[in-house]
Amino acid sequence: MNHHQTSSALTLGDTLEKLHIHVRYFDMGRRISELSPAMLDNVEQMNTPYPLPYQRSMWLGLLLQDRQEGKKSSPPLVWFLQFPLDEQGLLIPDVRDEFLQHLGRRLEKNLKAAKQGGKLEHILEGSPQVFTPTQEAKSIFHAKANLRSDQAASQFYLPVKSYLKEMAKDKPATDVDWQSLGLQGFADFTARLHKKTYQPLLSKALPRLPPEPLHAICCCMEHSIIEQQLSTVVIKLIDTLIHSDTPDMPTLAALLRAISNSKAKKLRQQLILRLLNSPINNDSDLLIAIALRCWEDLQQPELTRLYLECLAKNNQGQILFEKLFKDLIFIPDLRVFILAAIRDPDCSTTLRDALEQLFNQSSK
Repeated sequence: MNHHQTSSALTLGDTLEKLHIHVRYFDMGRRISELSPAMLDNVEQMNTPYPLPYQRSMWLGLLLQDRQEGKKSSPPLVWFLQFPLDEQGLLIPDVRDEFLQHLGRRLEKNLKAAKQGGKLEHILEGSPQVFTPTQEAKSIFHAKANLRSDQAASQFYLPVKSYLKEMAKDKPATDVDWQSLGLQGFADFTARLHKKTYQPLLSKALPRLPPEPLHAICCCMEHSIIEQQLSTVVIKLIDTLIHSDTPDMPTLAALLRAISNSKAKKLRQQLILRLLNSPINNDSDLLIAIALRCWEDLQQPELTRLYLECLAKNNQGQILFEKLFKDLIFIPDLRVFILAAIRDPDCSTTLRDALEQLFNQSSK
């Protein structure tokens, strides 16, 4: 069967609609962010490739809420589902259809409970499409989902906020304890970075944070929209690290990922250019951070070519080159730039050799 034609009249959205379940979709792969139901419907109808593929799959978080009239709203349920994509980035409908059939069989057994919002989470047991996100991804998803469905933040939120307020002072107390703070609190705080005072507060606190809380807040900032003021603070910290004798690469990569969704695109792209022209340009932490979170910045010829040249001589060798190259070339908006870069007659021998090994490996 040609899987480019849908083999089911129903989509995931249609199925949940019939059950009177309201659903919100989140991408869980490249960046934890809400997706529009219309875009997902287009992907399911095979009209468009999935725009945010990660490792040739679509990774989704679903926030499910019963919306039957007259029913008291219960806390939403969460599903994490992964669907493979074909070589063009399109959904493979057979896999989706199989999942819907599995769902249908389980629902039939307990339709009443499902309609009452009862045992929906157990219905997925045994489905190969279910996946478990990392603890960090779960924390960030729950922070965003709770905010979106008007649920309260976790108990860790206010202690993190108080800690950051203390660290933002000109002379923060030397005995501020960050070790009792949970990652969920940092996720809850960054999910609220749209609040007027939060980014200015973080701009003051960030340069004063010890490594562990700095990494925790950066990990959560990757999934939020960052304003120019806070971006400038982060870029200054990165520039200081670039020029140190022995740069702390995990911290530098964490800071770069933190501003990957920043509004200051021009500043970030200039920073990436400096990084890719610096002596640390073959560092695997840096190259992974750019591939996973700053992929949108690679959509310009100069950065694409420079990035691929650095990736070809990365400090982990051919395995990392192949992994990141295969991931990036499946991003629909990026593919044309990568193809142009690898066809460039001026590309280096190192890049040509890496590509030749990759193509030889693929044809075996």
